[in-house]
Amino acid sequence: MILLFFLLSILMLIEASTSLSRLAGYLLKTPESGLILQSSLALFSRMLMFLFMPFLGYLSDQNNLLGNESLVLLSSLFIPFGLILLYTFKLRVINIYSVLISRVNKHGSFFKGDSIFERVIKEQSLKKKKIGSLRGFYFLVLFSYIPYYLAWPIVILLLDSFHEQRGMILGMSSFFNGINTIVLTMFVDPKLIKIGSYKKILPPIYLNLIKIRIFSSIISIILLIIIYLLTQYL
Repeated sequence: MILLFFLLSILMLIEASTSLSRLAGYLLKTPESGLILQSSLALFSRMLMFLFMPFLGYLSDQNNLLGNESLVLLSSLFIPFGLILLYTFKLRVINIYSVLISRVNKHGSFFKGDSIFERVIKEQSLKKKKIGSLRGFYFLVLFSYIPYYLAWPIVILLLDSFHEQRGMILGMSSFFNGINTIVLTMFVDPKLIKIGSYKKILPPIYLNLIKIRIFSSIISIILLIIIYLLTQYL
């Protein structure tokens, strides 16, 4: 189970890093290439997440999903920890994505071209600049990611207790992820496209999106603890 959550946290880290890939595109003045890389990373991470479903279904069939339910709570800590690491090494990640974008622009491939260790973007490019109030926008992103980070821990807890309903429970992960996807595509992405015309304020906005994901993951863990306690003592 610890290994499962470790892998999930890596995939969620990749999904969160899509903000940095989009920022890298703007910094290189090729936003369309950044958007292509963002889409590729998002599809890759979410597709691999759904590959966990057959594995969870098998463990549920064997009645061998969890030895201890509290393990889910502890393992969920991998998620915010991974996001904090992403924010800490944001410049390194942006440089890697900048190289990948340059490869696509020059060679039409992510796998051919300059070394990924090449430094393309300097830290000065990420300096904070004054921006207007985007509180409503940030709150929308915050709440859209709470169900996304809650989905798998809740599914695993429910599968362990109600494995005979595994079909419906596994389907819940699509519901939780669907909420996040709808909010992002219908409200968040259009706003980011509009903001894209103000290039000087883009770095702090995209870096704030990583911070917001960290807060969302922490809130989801708090909610998970509350749900766990309610199921144990009520």
